[in-house]
Amino acid sequence: IGLPVSDLLIDLVFDVKYQDGVEVIIISRKREAHEKQFLKKLSPDKGFVELNSNPLSEELVKSLLHEIGISSPSQIIIEMGKNLLNLEIISRIVQENPTIDISKLNSEVDLWGEYISVIKIREGNHGDAILSEAIKLATLGIQAEDRSFTLDVSRPLEQQRLESWKIIVRDYGRVYRFHHEKLQ
Repeated sequence: IGLPVSDLLIDLVFDVKYQDGVEVIIISRKREAHEKQFLKKLSPDKGFVELNSNPLSEELVKSLLHEIGISSPSQIIIEMGKNLLNLEIISRIVQENPTIDISKLNSEVDLWGEYISVIKIREGNHGDAILSEAIKLATLGIQAEDRSFTLDVSRPLEQQRLESWKIIVRDYGRVYRFHHEKLQ
């Protein structure tokens, strides 16, 4: 959603939807504001039915945590890991800091705080400047109805690093948004 190809895919869905023997299944998130707006094109009045996915199962979360090196996760970590965004953040933290005591994370606030700490450590002297730039861009994005913001062609190092960390992502052209509105 947000990339030029998404409009092409929606057109394709409508082109094949009514052909004999064809069932169309679209998988997408719908939590972010721009996602909700875009998916209105696929409304029930146009013949689409929305099915919500559930959080990951406890067994799957335990298995995935084990794969990234967390063999005895606390129940709090398991509960947070049922959300894919949190699981992504947990794995990124462990990847960047394999010696972390993950049991210290008792809430999403702790999780996001540790993620910010990892960025600061990995980015060294530039860490504070990168996080300051993230705050500036978050403020710009929150002020826009679709939560996007435009960056200059010659982006400073801080913006390049935010994109490298996948904190901000390109929508199209020079228009960016935060990968997760929750982080914004």
